[in-house]
Amino acid sequence: MEQDAETLRDDLRALRLRIDRIEKKLGLGALLAPTVKKKEAPVPEPALLPAAQLDASEGGQAGKALGIIAVVCFVVAASFLIRLAIDAGWLTAERQLGLAASLGVALIVAGLSGPIKDADYLSLLPAGGLIILYLTAYGGALYYKLYSTGVAAIAVSGISLGALVLLPVPLLQHPLFTGITVAGTYLGSLLLPEVQGTKLASMVFFLGWDVAFAFWAASLRSREMLLMASYLGLGCFAASAPEVFWGGEGPLAQTAGFQFLQFLAFCGGVAYQTHWTGKPMTSNEAWGFFPVLLFFYVTEYALLWRLAPGMAPWASFSFAGVVYAVYSLSKEALRSEALESGAIVSAFLAVVLLHAGYFELVPERWAPWCGVLVAGSAMLARPADLRGANFPFVAAGGIVVLINIYKTCFGIGLPGIGQEEVVALNGAFAAALLGAYVFVPWETDKTELDLRGAALWVGTAEAMVGAWNLAEISKFGPFGVTLLWALLGAGLLLFAGTRGDRLQARTGLAVLAAAAGKALLFDVAMSQPVVRIGCLLALGALLYVSGFLLRQMESWKR
Repeated sequence: MEQDAETLRDDLRALRLRIDRIEKKLGLGALLAPTVKKKEAPVPEPALLPAAQLDASEGGQAGKALGIIAVVCFVVAASFLIRLAIDAGWLTAERQLGLAASLGVALIVAGLSGPIKDADYLSLLPAGGLIILYLTAYGGALYYKLYSTGVAAIAVSGISLGALVLLPVPLLQHPLFTGITVAGTYLGSLLLPEVQGTKLASMVFFLGWDVAFAFWAASLRSREMLLMASYLGLGCFAASAPEVFWGGEGPLAQTAGFQFLQFLAFCGGVAYQTHWTGKPMTSNEAWGFFPVLLFFYVTEYALLWRLAPGMAPWASFSFAGVVYAVYSLSKEALRSEALESGAIVSAFLAVVLLHAGYFELVPERWAPWCGVLVAGSAMLARPADLRGANFPFVAAGGIVVLINIYKTCFGIGLPGIGQEEVVALNGAFAAALLGAYVFVPWETDKTELDLRGAALWVGTAEAMVGAWNLAEISKFGPFGVTLLWALLGAGLLLFAGTRGDRLQARTGLAVLAAAAGKALLFDVAMSQPVVRIGCLLALGALLYVSGFLLRQMESWKR
């Protein structure tokens, strides 16, 4: 019986294997298998575009335009509502403040209550609400005369404080809301008499908000706020006291001292923010502060010059010292050898040195020799000294050199300087520039090659002018200038031959061409026969030797 059962099991296994083979051949496995219902995958929600892509899209721009128009409608409706309530006779000053504040707060709350998926668009509502609050504070005093301008100044300050309290909310950290807060605050100095001009209340108003915005900008890591506050703070203070800033009478010392305090507040804000955040300014952020630095320097210097002309240049060095100190403290706090803001610091220091150091302090009698010293210092330079943070100083030095070369070449603007000293100046400038061409280890990029060529050509032109002046005071006659030019050109060619310098050789050729042209077109007809023959022979010999040197140029290395 056990054997029969075993045999039966084997037969069943064999039968099952045959059935599986038949199902595979006929494709019946999938049909006979039990059906399993698959779980459907959830449909993903459509992803929102990033804010930058949304603003760049056509629909995003159109939507934002509609949002701005809607906010304008809210503001206009609020103004009509206030006017209607006043005409009806029931809107007192207190009720107006309450109604306008309610509408402004309602817009701010509405913006904050929305889903933060498009913060750029939703920030329009709080911005509109803030505008309404400022308009109400200013309009109630200036247009409707419901309360004094002093009350309006207090109301404006309260609105600004409320906006600063709300600024940490991520939705409100937007340049539009920040800009309205800063502008709405400082515009009070132009509209409200209590905070206009140079009176004590005005100075307390300005300095208080300067410090407040500097502190909040650091806590919010917002250099945009500090930048806007510096522009509007210094600009509105100058605009609120035009009689003092633009040549009229007024407390010059008090105004200059207070504007310097504003300058210190904003410089301190930059240093404090860098130390607080541990993040230096980028190059673009730093250059954003450069115009306001120039504005402060020009207006402050004008005030000091009217107050004490002799002290103004020395006081301007203190401005440069403050800027450099802020930069040095920032480097030390960040433990960095150089920051991206170094370029703007160098530019401001170069402006101060050029204006106060050269134009104001250097006597006009010695200004040309100062130019010679600057040109001569180029022989000590290295290619790396011309780049980066040093470039503004190089540019300022170049301005000094070019101004004085122009003076010595054309003989103008040289009071108290005789013709013999002019010749010495010509020679000194030529030696400095040609020495810089020869001795500075120039590299091969285009900028440095252009500077190198400019030094050679300008130095050669200065030498030719010096030769002309020397011939005049020595009474050599017309051929004397020609021979001196020919000697200069030949000297350049000979020296170029020792160095294999094609550029210098071409310069020497140009000088020889000028000498030959002058001799053949002017000098031959104006000289005595004996002088004419001798000079032509000497000139011919120089030209022949120079021609031989030029033929050798083909074998020189470039």
